[in-house]
Amino acid sequence: MIDVGFPLTKGRALKGNQKLDNRGGTRIKRDVKSISKERMSAKAMHCELLEYAKSGEIKREDVLKIQIIQNWLNSYAQIFKKRATEHELELANK
Repeated sequence: MIDVGFPLTKGRALKGNQKLDNRGGTRIKRDVKSISKERMSAKAMHCELLEYAKSGEIKREDVLKIQIIQNWLNSYAQIFKKRATEHELELANK
């Protein structure tokens, strides 16, 4: 048997089973990002992306789950706030 004594469980290397913390995750394609410029909820963005998929502007498989969109929005907001704070500190130190 090949996997005797192997310390990791089967399926661990599959992308869907990986725990990535803040090192990445599901990436949103550029064309999907560029479609929606307004501020909206994850559910509203999902519905809008479904409409774009129906019209053929994007592929159906590029429409992400609501939870993934919500996670992306949260991480985007967190990065934006961090950069704004750093910018304010730079201005205060000048």
